[in-house]
Amino acid sequence: MAAIVAGILRHIDHHIEAIHETWMPAVSLLAEMDSRAARLRLAETYRALAPSHDERALAESLAAQRRQELLALFEQYRQLPELARDPVMTEMVGERLTRFLQAHDDWMKSPPREFDAQARVSGALHDLFVELDAAILGLVDKANRHASEEALSADNEIDAALLTLTLLALAAAVTAALWYTRLKRRR
Repeated sequence: MAAIVAGILRHIDHHIEAIHETWMPAVSLLAEMDSRAARLRLAETYRALAPSHDERALAESLAAQRRQELLALFEQYRQLPELARDPVMTEMVGERLTRFLQAHDDWMKSPPREFDAQARVSGALHDLFVELDAAILGLVDKANRHASEEALSADNEIDAALLTLTLLALAAAVTAALWYTRLKRRR
């Protein structure tokens, strides 16, 4: 009975480790990437609306910081084991990130008020951000699905373990009762 329980617990442990070591880091990094991309977009808006050179410089500094954070998070994500990330979708996010950042860099180099339409919701820069955001969220959804599948598998194995233990305990109780009855008849 102990061997059966130990085997079931090993399977459950495998599922829990997969969630903790694979899917949770992926979801966490991707969610943070999505947040940093939005914060970069917000810094672009600050730059577009800056009424003075000083505020524009502050917005540009903030945007540069957000850009570096976003790149660092993407690199961390790329370093996860392949199981934790879909290589094709990761490549797609990388391409969209590169296009967005290139447009961002080009716009940041532009003189004040030139190309400020790029920062608007109807601008090409925003369209690139939306594409990047959709790609990141697609990866988040996929990682969440994998984590949910692992959790469901662990739950199913726990249910099976409880049923097995209940049946084994019941069988042990019936066996003990039969032995007890037999021993009592022999006396």
